[in-house]
Amino acid sequence: MSQTLNLVLVGLCLGWCAPLQAQATQQDSTPSRSFEWSPELIATAEGLPLQHGGRIKPLRTWADFKLLALSSGRKVKIEQEGETVKIDAVAWILDCMFFPELAMTYPVLICDDTSVLRAVGMDLEDHGRRDRFSLQELQGVTVKLMQSARRIQAMDEGERTREETQTFDFALRLRTLQGLHRLLAPVHAEISAPPGSAVEEWAVAGKLNLVTVLANLEEVRDALQSAGEEGQRVASDLGAALEAASLSGASELSLVPPAGTRTDDEEWLDLGEALAAVLTDEHTTSREVLVALKTAQDAATAGDVEDLQVALARLVEVTSQRATARGELRTVASEVSFQNAGLFIWALVLFIAAFLSGVLALLPGTRWLGWSTWGLLAGGAGALLVGISWRCWINGRPPITTLYETTPFIGVCGVLLSMGVARIQRQRALLPLGAVFGVAIMFLSLRLEQLDAVSTGDSIKNLVAVLDTNFWLSTHVTSITFGYCAGLFAWALAATWVLALPLVQIRRKRHGASAAGWHRALTRSIYGVVAFGLMFSLVGTILGGIWANYSWGRFWGWDPKENGALVIVLWQLVILHARQGGLIKDLGLALTTVVLGSVVVFSWFGVNQLGVGLHSYGFTTGAATAMTIWHSMNVALILWGLVWWLLAYMKGSSSGKRAA
Repeated sequence: MSQTLNLVLVGLCLGWCAPLQAQATQQDSTPSRSFEWSPELIATAEGLPLQHGGRIKPLRTWADFKLLALSSGRKVKIEQEGETVKIDAVAWILDCMFFPELAMTYPVLICDDTSVLRAVGMDLEDHGRRDRFSLQELQGVTVKLMQSARRIQAMDEGERTREETQTFDFALRLRTLQGLHRLLAPVHAEISAPPGSAVEEWAVAGKLNLVTVLANLEEVRDALQSAGEEGQRVASDLGAALEAASLSGASELSLVPPAGTRTDDEEWLDLGEALAAVLTDEHTTSREVLVALKTAQDAATAGDVEDLQVALARLVEVTSQRATARGELRTVASEVSFQNAGLFIWALVLFIAAFLSGVLALLPGTRWLGWSTWGLLAGGAGALLVGISWRCWINGRPPITTLYETTPFIGVCGVLLSMGVARIQRQRALLPLGAVFGVAIMFLSLRLEQLDAVSTGDSIKNLVAVLDTNFWLSTHVTSITFGYCAGLFAWALAATWVLALPLVQIRRKRHGASAAGWHRALTRSIYGVVAFGLMFSLVGTILGGIWANYSWGRFWGWDPKENGALVIVLWQLVILHARQGGLIKDLGLALTTVVLGSVVVFSWFGVNQLGVGLHSYGFTTGAATAMTIWHSMNVALILWGLVWWLLAYMKGSSSGKRAA
C-alpha cells in the first residue's frame, strides 16, 4: 500500500511541467480581503528569494517585471470606495497568490489595440482604443482568444497581419496572467474527507488539504495502510487532487532551493517539484516551504495579519537559509533596495527639472538659475552613476552587458559631456541641451526595459556564451558605447546648430555679426566631440577585433556589427578631414554630423535587426519603425539646412556663403 501511494503521488507530481490547462480546484472564496497589505508585510515578502531566468532574485524584482510586462506599469490602479487607488506590484502578486478571485477583478492586462477584442465579440463600450482589462472582464472571450491564438501560432510570422500578431501577443499575456492566479494551487488543493474517513483526524470541515498530508506524511500513510479498501479510495482521491494541482501552471514560481550544491543542481524547484521532493527524497526545505505557504494562506484567509507576518517571515527564512548554504543569496537584499530606490526614475525627473531651469536661466535677470541647472544635471548624473554601479554589484558584471544597459550608460556620459563642453566653451545654453539628451535617453531606457520585461522578464540577464567575459565587456563594449554616446551628442549639437539658423540670422541683422557667438561655439563643440568620439570608436573597434580573434580565430570577418563600428570610424574621419581640408565649413560640418547620428543609430540598433552574422542577438521589437522615423527626421534636418543655405546664397548673403 505504501509503494502504491508513493507511485501514484510521484507520478502525478511530474505533471507540473505540463502546459496551462483548465482552472485548478481551489477553495471557495469571495473577492474581498479584510486587511490592507501593510508596508511591513510587503517589506517581508519582497525579500523572498526565488529563481527566474537563470538567476536568483527577490520577489520584488520578479513582481515588478511581471506587472511591467502585463500592464506597462509598476502599479495597479483599482477603484476602491469610489476612489482610484494604486496597488504596489508586490501587493498585487500577493493578492494573486492568496486572494486570486479578488486579483481577477484588477484591470491589469493592457491591450494596445482593443479591436482584437472586438473581433472576438467583446463589448467595449466602456473602454478606449488602448486600455487595461481584468481576467473577470475577459472570461466571456477567453476561449475564443485562445482558439484564435492556436490558429495564429500555426502560421509563419511573416504571414501574420498586424491584428493577428497583436491577438497572439495578447493571448500569451492573458495565459501568463492566468498562471499567476494559480500560483498556490497546490496549497489550495484538497479532497473530501467526511466524518468516519481514514484521514478524518487531519481534515477541516470535511476537507483534507494536500499540504496537510505532506506535513504529516508518515502518519497519513500509516492510516491509509490500516484502512484497507477505504484507504485505497482516499489515496485515489488524493492522487486526483495532485493531478489537478499539477496542471495549474504553478511552475512559474521556483522558490525552493534544491538539496544539493549549486554545482550539482543549479535549478531551483517549483511547487510541483517540491511536492515530489517531499514524497521521494524527504526534502526538508520543500516540506517547510509548503507548510509555510499553507500557514500564510490560512492566516490571510482568516485576516490574521500577525500570523501572516510570521508565516511570510518563516517562508523567507527557510528559503534564505538554504540559498545561503548554496552561496546564492549574496545580492538579493541589495537588489530589493535597488528596485525600491528607483534611481533611474529620479535621474529622469532631475533631468527634466534641469531642462526647465536651464531654459529659464537664459531669460534676463535669471542668471542665478544657472547654478541650479548645474546642480540638477550633476544630481541626475550622480543618480545614474550610482544606479549603474549598483547593477554592476548585483550582476557581477561590467556596466554594459545588454542593449538596455547601453542606455543609462550613454545617458550619464552624454550629460557629463554636455557639462564639460559647456564649461570649456563657457556657453550655459548647452546645459539645457544636455538635459534634453538625458531625458531622451532615459525615455528610451524605459522603453527597452519594458521590452525586456516582455521578452525575458528581467533587465539583468544571463549572457550568451560569446559575451561571457568581464575583461572584454569592460574594455571593448565600454569603448564602443563611449563612441556611440559621443556620436549622438555631436548629433544633438549639430541638430541644434541647424535648427537655430533662422534665429541666428535674425540676431545678426539686429545686433551685427558678433551677436551669434554661441553659434560659433556650437561649431567648435561639434568638431571637438566628433574627435572625442573617434578616439573611443577606433579603440573599441580594434579591441573588438582582438576579442574576435581570441573567440573565433579571426580578427575581422565583415560581420554586420563589425561593419557598423567601422562605418562610424570612417565617417568620423571623413568629417574631420573634410573640415581640416576646408572642403566643408560650419554648415557642412553640422550636416555631415547629422548623418553621423544616423550611422551611429544604425550600428547601435539597426544591425541587430538583420538577424545574420555572429552578432545576431539583441533584436528589438518596433526598432525598424523607430529607426525609419529617426532617419526621416535626419533627412528633414539636412534638407532644412540646404534650403537655408540656398536661400542665403541666392540673396548674396556673405554669412550664408561663409557658413557653407
